[in-house]
Order: sequence, then C-alpha cells, then structure tokens
Amino acid sequence: MDRLRSLLPSALDRLEEEITKDGGAWQAAAKLLELAGAGGMAPVSPDAPTTAEAVLDRDVAHRWQSILRGVVGLLGSDSGGPSLLDERRERMMAEYKAAGAFEEG
Repeated sequence: MDRLRSLLPSALDRLEEEITKDGGAWQAAAKLLELAGAGGMAPVSPDAPTTAEAVLDRDVAHRWQSILRGVVGLLGSDSGGPSLLDERRERMMAEYKAAGAFEEG
C-alpha cells in the first residue's frame, strides 16, 4: 500500500495530462481515486457527466437556466408583488410626470 501511495502523485500527473489532452481518461482517473480510498469521499450520481463534453453541456445548461430565471424575475413576480419591470415602469412614469410630459394643453 505504501508503494501504491508513493506512485499516486506521478499517476495523477499522468492522468491529468491525458484528461486535459483529450478528455478520455475519466474512467481511469475515477478508478485510481477509488483504489486510493477516495471513493467514499463523495458519492457519484449515476447520471453524473462522464466526459468533458457532458460536463460542459451541463454547465452551459445551468448558466442558461440561471439567465432565464433572471429574465422571468424581471417580467413577473412569483410572489404576487410588483416585478422589477413594474417598479422600473413606475419610476420612469414618475420622472416623466415630474418633467411635465403628461400635462394637457
């Protein structure tokens, strides 16, 4: 076990090179970490991405969902109160009225 542990830094460096180069060594890296006792550190979900492309796709989807939630927040409030868009409209209306934009005559 001591010999295996002493090889871990070199093995991890090599795996890092392979993963960075072509993204194809994920399963080998996971197995090595499992052998080193890291398997119990964090459970891996069965639907977790297993390729660099899958990780990228997941991250892009999360970012777009976050952006869309922000847009929805601007357009309408889930709490029933005024949305940010409503608040901005009211402020602009007050500014226009103060400038006399709605005076008749």
